[in-house]
Amino acid sequence: MLRHLIILSVLFWTQASAAKPCAARDVKNEQRIVCVCNATYCDTVEPTTTSQLAGKTIRHYITSKAGKRLSVSTMAFASAEEKSTAAAMVTVMRDVKYQEIYGFGGAPTDSASYNIKLLSAALQEQVLKSYFGPEGIGYTFLRVPVAGCDFSLRYYEYDDNHAGDAQLKFFNLSNEDYLYKIPVIKRAQQLAGSSLKLFSAPWSAPEWMKNIVSTTKASSLKSQYYSTYANYYVKFLQMYEKQGIKFWGLSPQNEPYNGLTSGGWNTMGWQPETLRNWLVSHLAPSLHAAGFNYLKIMVLDDSRGKMKLYADLNFGNSTVSKLVHGGAYHWYDNNEQNLLSLAEIHKKFPDKFLLATEACYFQRGSVGVIMGDWGRAAKYLSSIISDLSYWSNGWIEWNLALDEKGGPSWFGNSADAPIITNKNAGEIYKQPMFYAIAHFSKFVVPGSHHVKSVLTQTTNLEAIAFQRPDNMMAVVLHNLGATQLEVVLKDSHKGEKTLQLPAYSVSTVLYM
Repeated sequence: MLRHLIILSVLFWTQASAAKPCAARDVKNEQRIVCVCNATYCDTVEPTTTSQLAGKTIRHYITSKAGKRLSVSTMAFASAEEKSTAAAMVTVMRDVKYQEIYGFGGAPTDSASYNIKLLSAALQEQVLKSYFGPEGIGYTFLRVPVAGCDFSLRYYEYDDNHAGDAQLKFFNLSNEDYLYKIPVIKRAQQLAGSSLKLFSAPWSAPEWMKNIVSTTKASSLKSQYYSTYANYYVKFLQMYEKQGIKFWGLSPQNEPYNGLTSGGWNTMGWQPETLRNWLVSHLAPSLHAAGFNYLKIMVLDDSRGKMKLYADLNFGNSTVSKLVHGGAYHWYDNNEQNLLSLAEIHKKFPDKFLLATEACYFQRGSVGVIMGDWGRAAKYLSSIISDLSYWSNGWIEWNLALDEKGGPSWFGNSADAPIITNKNAGEIYKQPMFYAIAHFSKFVVPGSHHVKSVLTQTTNLEAIAFQRPDNMMAVVLHNLGATQLEVVLKDSHKGEKTLQLPAYSVSTVLYM
């Protein structure tokens, strides 16, 4: 059990700081480090302000496999006479701007919210402040499932016990909403303020609204319930609004391709053209009639390889294009080819945004959690860098918090998460993935713009740069290799600085 693991000495910052450092545990002495929080102690992030970056000052944050966690040091760009001989150079061209960044976040699923609410009130605060508080990692997105999903404690949808209720007279939210999701969301809103954006996605309609194939359990919405299901979505939004929760956007369906071939869980299939037509003829009119015309509608919400097809079908149709604002995609089954397709989509439809809306490691039949695994953090880093390099406007993880078995999930799924909870020990564990996301979510604030950066050496090095609304520059550098890298950071406005990047590490460099 994790509570029996060896406790390392607390990792202190490289300079005096008001922030609290990671209380580290090394899982089985294998350099698999988690940061432990309890009711009275949790690590925090030292913020950087523009006043701290006067002149040529640089602030360098490092997280590494060896144990650094957002450790910060202060340095300065070199004088004109100083030149480095390092082979690797990252040149930042801040005058060449690309897409705006909307933010980063996760999902308060039933399971995640349940795990958080099982903790003591003080430890619940530690979780939520770690994500949304001023000394947390700056999450600005929450993806809220409409009714149940695979990460719920039971199988359910709204109004699922009243077959044929076409007028939705018996529609109501669930106990899961009132007891778990809504309290977590409200506290996140209090902590994050107006910067927090919520968007919703349904996994399935109630079974009585669906055609279900007896053998595969693949399903689709019955045509006689097209209007009913649009109103079902509207009722969800209205009832959350009564709780003081307003949404920024929505997708019409989570993973519409899954339901075409399989089922037995919360899923519903749509052919791309059918979903488009339902959106135009039923969902959008119902949303507008109820006053929700301000919501950002995102199409697809499935694996990235399908994004180009959905973009052409929806953005490329003059009628539909007026109703939809962007595309949502997941990181599963991704490859270089469909990564390049994001650039094609942006070139063809530059007025539409692209948002990576779900990423996680999961499996069925065995525990999906690997405590302290750096490899998963590294893959998250590469995913975020590549997606944002190809025009994505943000990146959202999956469950905010899961237990040590990677659940609970009524469907038997088990997944890893940035925060793992242990209610019996009164502890939570921040995985390396938490800090991988933090190197973006904390420093690349909403309203930042991706700017051009050029690498002279790409072996074991990934880099991306941003200019924030306050004109602060944020450069993220990922050393994928087993040895330290010496890298020159060059900015024509500031000069050069040689940086030491530890083995298996990520850095965020801030300067004006």
